[in-house]
Amino acid sequence: MHPAGLVRTAKDEGFASLEGRVVLSGLCYSCGLCVAVCPENVIEMIVEMPTLKGNCTHCGDCFVECPKSYLPIKEIQENLFGDTQSFEQSIGYYQKIFSAQTKRKKILGVSQSGGVVTTLLTSALDQNLINGALVTALEGEWGPKPTIARTYPKLLESARSKYTVNSILTALKEVGAEDEIAVVGLPCHVQALRKLQVSSSSPKILNRIKILIGLFCSSSFTSSFLEYIRKKNSIELSQIKKFDISKGNVYLTVGAEKICFPLKEVSPYKPTGCRLCFDFTSELADISVGSEGAQTDWSAVIIRTEKGLEFFEQCQDCFKISNEVDLETIKKRATKKKLSFQKDANKLISKSLNFPLKTLFDFSREFKF
Repeated sequence: MHPAGLVRTAKDEGFASLEGRVVLSGLCYSCGLCVAVCPENVIEMIVEMPTLKGNCTHCGDCFVECPKSYLPIKEIQENLFGDTQSFEQSIGYYQKIFSAQTKRKKILGVSQSGGVVTTLLTSALDQNLINGALVTALEGEWGPKPTIARTYPKLLESARSKYTVNSILTALKEVGAEDEIAVVGLPCHVQALRKLQVSSSSPKILNRIKILIGLFCSSSFTSSFLEYIRKKNSIELSQIKKFDISKGNVYLTVGAEKICFPLKEVSPYKPTGCRLCFDFTSELADISVGSEGAQTDWSAVIIRTEKGLEFFEQCQDCFKISNEVDLETIKKRATKKKLSFQKDANKLISKSLNFPLKTLFDFSREFKF
């Protein structure tokens, strides 16, 4: 159930409620959910922000469903997790944590780390567990393109991380009535879909999503980040074979060369909305995957829900599995992000800004580190 005051504001102001309280306040994740839930199809993402391109009918869905208008995280957790899961304040609820590497050499050769996500999706397609996956492909020179991949070649094209802002949830508009898809997203995308689940206002979309795979994420960057990379290193973006962010550094693979520079150099290109995110490990996903805490060319895997466990077990013959995972490193990175969120959120609240995230900030103050 949505807060009554929120619904009244959304219906009174329409898109202006989202624009004023989220977009212009610097809170927007650019997740794209507002585009997907707009029944009139008059919201578009322009320069990474939602923009009204037609007549608003004041249904209020864009603001009400936005994960930055409010996020009922305790309700989501109660709805999602049973009593059997372990819990860590830094990384959330989980059933199992391990590392994995694909047995498929072609996938490993094009993947970010262990090839876990691409292999899971490929195996699920082969077994007809899903008939497509909402993933991020490349557009142009390292630009993100939301796409529903329905074939092995399309899944290969989506392998490897893209570090610029990605409005992947806009592609939910393309999901058909008979589809059964996996969604691969960042913590912000996962939060948006989980909020939608507990509000149940868009059941047709939700019924089509069979599994939610979340990626570890410290932050995304604006598209200007790519231009900075190009100028700083005097290279063309087309020369870059791989981006990676690890241990406080940015790594670029350019041919046989590896270029490294401190992550703090690109902090000016971090969107404000990303600064106001508490989640490093996609705590609300069915399965979370990332390179942090795993050895080279392996991925750390966090199984969180019964659905996630069943899905992975149906595909596990495609992987090498190891219990060798540095959980303390993962927890350290996750804690750092939560503390950063608390600091930045408190600054906004202290300035008495109209701050929809106050409820989430109150929740975050329960973190004890």
